[in-house]
Amino acid sequence: MSSAPAIPTTLNYVTLDVFTSRPFAGNPLAVVKVPLAVSLTQVQKQIIAREFNFSETVFLHERGHSPSDDQDPSWTMDIFTTTEELPFAGHPTIGAACYAMSAVGAVRGKLNLKAGPVNVSYDFATRLARAAIPQDVHIHNTTVSAEQLLAMQPSLEVRRDLTELGFLDLPGSPVVSIVPGMTFVLVELPSLRSLATIGVSSGDVQVTLDPAWSPSFVGIYFYVLQSVAADGTHHIRTRMMANGFEDPATGSAASAVAAFLALKRHRGGGSLHFLMTQGVEMGRQSEISVDVDSGLDESIRQITLAGTAVEVMNGCINL
Repeated sequence: MSSAPAIPTTLNYVTLDVFTSRPFAGNPLAVVKVPLAVSLTQVQKQIIAREFNFSETVFLHERGHSPSDDQDPSWTMDIFTTTEELPFAGHPTIGAACYAMSAVGAVRGKLNLKAGPVNVSYDFATRLARAAIPQDVHIHNTTVSAEQLLAMQPSLEVRRDLTELGFLDLPGSPVVSIVPGMTFVLVELPSLRSLATIGVSSGDVQVTLDPAWSPSFVGIYFYVLQSVAADGTHHIRTRMMANGFEDPATGSAASAVAAFLALKRHRGGGSLHFLMTQGVEMGRQSEISVDVDSGLDESIRQITLAGTAVEVMNGCINL
């Protein structure tokens, strides 16, 4: 009887900046390449993700080969934050698609996530990846008041400035899940000045989710609708805060706010295009594209997330 293959002492990785075409902007992502013969435990993956200390780390499993893979390759991948595994996240999906598909020369493929399979495409001329993301959009019955959000701000000075900018006049902010386990409080602000004034809270947002939708990651997505272009493109500036940190690009939150706006403000079905700019206040500007196809019955047919990525570093992990 043959012995099991030996587990290598190193794993190769690359880091990418996602939702940007230039290094040192966008949202950093680590992609750890897991050979076919290697089985990492959840504990090992979590430790590695914590070591990178990025908002997310992806474990991209080497695919078995079959003739059909040459046309439409598929990969299984796991997404970890520094503290937990996520069923779906936007910038890891786009970053992994850009990396994996450019490496094998594919224009179509599939990523198998915990939230379900994601069909992806890649344009070599523009280096743009598009992903038909898994979605089960749910608007919760609860809302979060301006008073609750203001109480989470880090200092009296910030709270005073936001009050002077009319923050307390905001209506209750909706709570929206893009898939089970990924939830955002969507806070529409009146101006870029109020968006710039927001501070990173040290605490978690406390919300009551509808039954069967808890537990979940919950972030706060602040946004300003800047303009609607002649072609119908909605230009939006955003910031995302969660668990004491700010994220420079959040594809899942961008998808949530696009879906919410399509359902609540643009009824009648059809397709809408959104361009989200995030991370400006952090010095890591990110450009996130979202297309929403909705039906006359106020259902979401498809959400397509798109963006570019650029490789920054590569190396190996010693196990």
